[in-house]
Amino acid sequence: MKIVDAVSDLISRIRKENTLASYQDTLEPFGEIFGNREPSGILPSEIRDYLRSMPVSDATKFLRLSHLRVLFSDTLRGLRINGECPVWSNPCDLLKEDFPKPKFTPKTVSDTIHEDMNKVRGSLREKHQLIFDLGTRGALRVSEILHITPGDLITSGECCAVRIDAPKSGHNQSYRVLPPDLCASLWVYIWDRKIAATDRIFPVTRQAVYQVFKARGVEPHDLRRYAAFRAVEMGLDLNTIKGLLGHANITTTAKYIGELSTKKLAESLKGM
Repeated sequence: MKIVDAVSDLISRIRKENTLASYQDTLEPFGEIFGNREPSGILPSEIRDYLRSMPVSDATKFLRLSHLRVLFSDTLRGLRINGECPVWSNPCDLLKEDFPKPKFTPKTVSDTIHEDMNKVRGSLREKHQLIFDLGTRGALRVSEILHITPGDLITSGECCAVRIDAPKSGHNQSYRVLPPDLCASLWVYIWDRKIAATDRIFPVTRQAVYQVFKARGVEPHDLRRYAAFRAVEMGLDLNTIKGLLGHANITTTAKYIGELSTKKLAESLKGM
């Protein structure tokens, strides 16, 4: 079995949409580069160079390595099931020190956060401004934003929500409320471009979005962190922010709140 076949076989068995998208970001480019080669001939140094060339954060490179480890482990397992006795081992096992699991460090919020984020937004084109707003005002993940279609937008009176299929929280489906003016801007964007009901509103890759924001000193996930910070400034409690972000666990929500916003949250809880 060649790499291209192993990639195709593994991807075909992934059912969860967000998981599939994440694996595709790693495996499809890998398949284009190494597709016609046998898995047993791929060297750890080649995988190392491939991962280092990816325009993503160290945390994402660690994730990409885990995807490739699954690919090679899956291939080895398939060979053994078919009665073969492969004499090679998973090359990703030798790269743990090159791409260690990142330690979580809470991000602090600067005193100029609003000015900084407004400056970022002002430097963006309309498409990326909408992605920015969906992250900072709708608290959506970039992976969720890029899968939204016009058919996912639900408007009733002044209330507007977006349907998220297979969200990261583990639910089959969820609905997130959007600010009415942001929803209106989305509809204008959709109508101007004649986007069909089942087509993605933003047909771009997560890597492309990452590059756009990274060039401005912002990571895509910072958009959701900023949404959480703004919610705290508005006086929303942690449980409400948990719902805004669509988290399954309130401890996850706390990670989005930097040092400054944590202090503000503590102040808002006084007297409860």
